[in-house]
Amino acid sequence: EDAFGPCGKVVCKVAFKDAAGVLKHMDNVNAYLNTAATIGNLVSMEALGPDAELKKLKPKLMELGAKFYTLDSGCKLYGACIPKAWNKRAIDTSVTLRNKFKVPEGKLDEFVAIFPEFYGSIRPETEAMLNFGFAVDKENGFVVSHESYKDVAGLLLHLENVDGAFKKALEIATLESMEVHGPVNELCHVKSALSPHGCQFFGTDPNCKTWTWAGGDLSVIQDKDMSASDIFQ
Repeated sequence: EDAFGPCGKVVCKVAFKDAAGVLKHMDNVNAYLNTAATIGNLVSMEALGPDAELKKLKPKLMELGAKFYTLDSGCKLYGACIPKAWNKRAIDTSVTLRNKFKVPEGKLDEFVAIFPEFYGSIRPETEAMLNFGFAVDKENGFVVSHESYKDVAGLLLHLENVDGAFKKALEIATLESMEVHGPVNELCHVKSALSPHGCQFFGTDPNCKTWTWAGGDLSVIQDKDMSASDIFQ
């Protein structure tokens, strides 16, 4: 799905069950990627996933300058769904927060040690959380948090809950970037809270779709102790 942000920036965010799905997707959209490259510049590409799956992606994505982030074991899905059929999808109206931290050399273990405090502070049900977790690029000293919520109200509550842990994180690392992706009518409600952090806001394209969170025709699985590998097998 695409999100349109400031200064002509476009973010494409996609998620798959495994590396095989990513590689098949890359083949399917190759012609469109080539066309996009004649119009805009590919500023960055990042892949997040388990180490074993990232290794399968590296031969293909390293050619494109991709960076690779290993998912922390505490990453969880809280509103995952398995489609009864792949033509059963829903408009994605979720709100995504993405923080990227630059960790000083020799401080990565200290920074990772804060993760349990984040995990212990979240309240998935009241925050209407869909997923939450961290991913680490040890080679380059970066950590990203990737998290999504049903709506901006859930995100705002989450920010209150993890405020203490977030402040501790900033005592160790630099907040390299902060982004929120979501429907334009939702973003206006979070700008005052996150603009002081230099947050950039990306309005999601109305055609964004999800196959892992919706209602009605999808079978919902929700368990705070389930990981992605438990659900998508």
